[in-house]
Amino acid sequence: MKKSIKRKLSMYRMVIDTLNEYQPIWEGTPKFVELHGEISGIFEQLQVHAEKQRAYTLGVKASRDALRGEVALLATRISSALTALGAEQNDLELIAQMHITESQLKRFSHSDVIILLDRIRIHATQHAEALVEFGITEDEMETFIQKRDELMATIMAPRKAILKRKDSTAKILSLCEQMDQLFKHKLDKLVNVLRPSSESLYIEYTAARMILDYGHSTPHGDGDPTGEI
Repeated sequence: MKKSIKRKLSMYRMVIDTLNEYQPIWEGTPKFVELHGEISGIFEQLQVHAEKQRAYTLGVKASRDALRGEVALLATRISSALTALGAEQNDLELIAQMHITESQLKRFSHSDVIILLDRIRIHATQHAEALVEFGITEDEMETFIQKRDELMATIMAPRKAILKRKDSTAKILSLCEQMDQLFKHKLDKLVNVLRPSSESLYIEYTAARMILDYGHSTPHGDGDPTGEI
């Protein structure tokens, strides 16, 4: 999520917290009550979409990394068995082809890992019968192939997650635009109306409307009741 959106969400939360603190001041004004409910509802939607956006890629990465570790462990067992088979048969090419470590399978790029896994799969399929004598069962081979396919699917998953994130971002931007319009054209004005009743509400609301930009020396805002921020 962009820092500018994070700053806006922080500002919205501060404003809502301030309004909640001064509820006795505005709860007798029907239009203020109505507007507070609308703003709170939009903010809840923003929180849901922000959490979804964060979870899309995080969930995919955690699942992929865990699966990659499982595949690496199983693939290393099979490649070790193939290396032993190559040594027994004096097959120098097979030994060289199976010079694959667990570290490589965990550290290399996704595309390189798939190439190595496919190399193991091809040789293991060719020597399936002989591998049984080296402790690699048919079930383990099937599990390895299945895990390899699952890993391939999780590697592709971030692309789908990016599309979901884009959709979520579009919704967040739309909701922020709605919120900004409500603040600028309604809430700022109503807070100004209530200023004689509570100067403290006005001052704290104005401060909450500031968007702190840590990349600059001073805070800035997007339209407080005084027009000074």
